[in-house]
Amino acid sequence: MMLLIFSELRSQWRAWVGVFILAVAAGFVLAIGASIAGTGAELGGKFQGILAGAAATILMFSGVSALAVLSSVATLTVTLQQRSYALWQLIGARPGTVGIIVLLQLLIVSLAGAALGVAVARPAADPLFALGFGTVPGLGGVHVHFGGVTVLGSVLGVCGIVLLGGWRAARRAAFTPPLEILREAEPRRGRMRWFRWIFVIAAATAASALSSSLFGATLSQSSSRIPLITPVLTIFIVAIAPLLYPAVLMAWTAVLPARVSSAWFLARNQARHHLAYSTAAITPLLVGISLSAGLYTAAATLNDAFRIQGTGGSAALHDNEVTLLLGGPLVLAAVAAAIVVFMSSRTRGQELALLQASGATHRTIIFTAALEAVIYVITAAILALVIIVASSVILAAGLSTAVPGTTATIDALPGLIIAGIGCALILLATLGPTIVGLRRDVMRTLSSE
Repeated sequence: MMLLIFSELRSQWRAWVGVFILAVAAGFVLAIGASIAGTGAELGGKFQGILAGAAATILMFSGVSALAVLSSVATLTVTLQQRSYALWQLIGARPGTVGIIVLLQLLIVSLAGAALGVAVARPAADPLFALGFGTVPGLGGVHVHFGGVTVLGSVLGVCGIVLLGGWRAARRAAFTPPLEILREAEPRRGRMRWFRWIFVIAAATAASALSSSLFGATLSQSSSRIPLITPVLTIFIVAIAPLLYPAVLMAWTAVLPARVSSAWFLARNQARHHLAYSTAAITPLLVGISLSAGLYTAAATLNDAFRIQGTGGSAALHDNEVTLLLGGPLVLAAVAAAIVVFMSSRTRGQELALLQASGATHRTIIFTAALEAVIYVITAAILALVIIVASSVILAAGLSTAVPGTTATIDALPGLIIAGIGCALILLATLGPTIVGLRRDVMRTLSSE
């Protein structure tokens, strides 16, 4: 069995490289946050409270991003290989054995990636700690405590997220009749499983508790809870992705009729059909836009309360704080957004060949690919805007009990910058394989399954 597992990983490396690279990035990010908490516990006293609070916020932002992008990419990885798993069953493999093999593949790849990420995080921990806390009295020159708990917790966290994200796809690959998969490998409708409902309930409960805690609290008491509203709302939206993403995508793309152009017709239907691909492409952008704009929106709303109160307080964001809070999530989002396209380039190549065989011109195909990338970005931006507006309204309502007149203030510029960068990355990752695929022989591509 192990020989089969490693042979499959080697032959299908294009599909697995995404999980590996993201596991490296997630292991690095989580290890940095955990090492800060470990350093606080090692120092004790007042520093334990300072560093524990900072580590909790960093892990909250990074954990949300890691959970969203790793689970989406793990699901996409298994979905892209469902035809191979179906063929295994047709030649005699038992469904249960196929499911175990898929989960073992996910475990091996995530374990290797997380271990490498943690190893890279060790020499980077001290410089990053100095960047974030070097100016705090008593913390200058402190060496980060990078113990076994940090290593083990980060590796197990990444592996757990990957296995949780890929579990449903592995089960589907194992227990769906092979002929049904070979006839239609891409699921047309997303369904909410029990573990997603657990995340929905947990996120809704956390959002309700955080929102309630703002009412009647002073500004100083609320300041530590305010940045957590956006990550919690983001978890809620990502948890209901199977229901929400297709509905939002279909709703706004219906505004432009299909007769606008053949490229728009093809792009809209491609995005609607490939639900696993759409989810994996939209989620990283959603997380990056919402967390970045949400942090600045929270600071802007809190600053409005300070201005009305007239105490001279400020919620200014410093570069080092932004780097520690958003650096990891944005790295994960950017890497995931680009790598999703690379992972599925082989399948997309066959679709390009089908379009060419049916008479589509090169110009139409390239324009279709660009429009499909734009559809994903706009869908992510719409969902992120809902999160940002909701978080701002909640914050303003809660703060207005202590400072009447506080208004919801939205700072969307960071989100727009992230959306622009994400759009550029996806366009590059989409148009590159498309242009290369157009140079291949159509018949050879269609017969290379």
